[in-house]
Amino acid sequence: VRQKILLAAIDVGAETFTTEQLVVAAWRRFPESFALRGIAENLPDSNRVQAKLCGADGLCGLGWFARTSKQNEFRVTRKGRVLARQRETWETFVQSMRLITSSSHA
Repeated sequence: VRQKILLAAIDVGAETFTTEQLVVAAWRRFPESFALRGIAENLPDSNRVQAKLCGADGLCGLGWFARTSKQNEFRVTRKGRVLARQRETWETFVQSMRLITSSSHA
């Protein structure tokens, strides 16, 4: 879940982003992980994202995000950008392998 939130932060496309922008970006990219379950699955679950931001094992604690001087505003750190690039490369590889596998079975 943390890596999905990191990728969503990259999707925001800004140097800094608010918690609200991050919640919407995570929900848009990964609706299966960040939608309100059982109530309104077409709406984002802000608690799911916010719970992963702070604390020792949160995105800030891991050094992937840093708080800015504004309340509820964050930025992706260098460490976070490196990890996001690695994750994107891995996802691209996995998708390519799925295409190759499915076309060879056709």
